[in-house]
Amino acid sequence: MAHIVLFLIERSKSMEFVSFSFSTYVNMDKPDVVKTCLCVAHDDEKETHHALQLVFENNIQVIGDEVRFYHHGRIAVGNRGSGRVDELRMFVEERYPEIVAGKRFYMGSLVNDRQWNIDEPDVIKLLERLITYALIRDEYRDFVKTNR
Repeated sequence: MAHIVLFLIERSKSMEFVSFSFSTYVNMDKPDVVKTCLCVAHDDEKETHHALQLVFENNIQVIGDEVRFYHHGRIAVGNRGSGRVDELRMFVEERYPEIVAGKRFYMGSLVNDRQWNIDEPDVIKLLERLITYALIRDEYRDFVKTNR
């Protein structure tokens, strides 16, 4: 079952939608392994697509009661295949350097001692970072499409 949260944002003098959905999935090569994924979709009136897929099992660290959210940076660029993580990292460093954490991107952390409410400062910061990172990834995709 997917759960969806939708945001309407103003960007470059236009209104765009960013949505978050949480879902489980299986890899056909390993059907007994179920993973949880956070998908950040972006609708900018030209297209709607997943701008970011964050697989919890691969990108979240739990240390005590702290849950840290990272992303490995792998990125698909439409029918052109994969983008280069090192190139994306340079792109992000220019636009949003505070999330670059070595070879990964750090989205933020939450304390796992209560229910997480959308109006709490740490949750807001995490959502802002996820949205900004997803939009920068789209800028990178456009860059790759026009320069390769």
